[in-house]
Amino acid sequence: MAETLNSLFGSAHLEWTPEERKDAAWRLVCLHQSTPEMHGPLFTIASLANVGGVSAETISIMRRRKKSLKAEDQKPSGIWARDISDSAAAMPPRATGEALKDALRAALTGLV
Repeated sequence: MAETLNSLFGSAHLEWTPEERKDAAWRLVCLHQSTPEMHGPLFTIASLANVGGVSAETISIMRRRKKSLKAEDQKPSGIWARDISDSAAAMPPRATGEALKDALRAALTGLV
């Protein structure tokens, strides 16, 4: 199963920050849809943890949070730090990817 996920989403051992790994795992958990004909989840906790580069406990916490968001009729943002708790919903969006790298370069350039 993990090999199938790896073929879809790439290697689980990319040089991602812990935040990026959690966000990727959270998106996988949020994308997963159970159907009545399925007898359990499509992907196991272990396979999601392996591909996402996070622990099985983190995936379990994410699944519980997804269930609570659904019960509250809320949609996840796809950013784990924002969706982890109700109070995190007021957090401003954080810079990611190239924007973050550019900001770090600019800050470091000013120090030299």
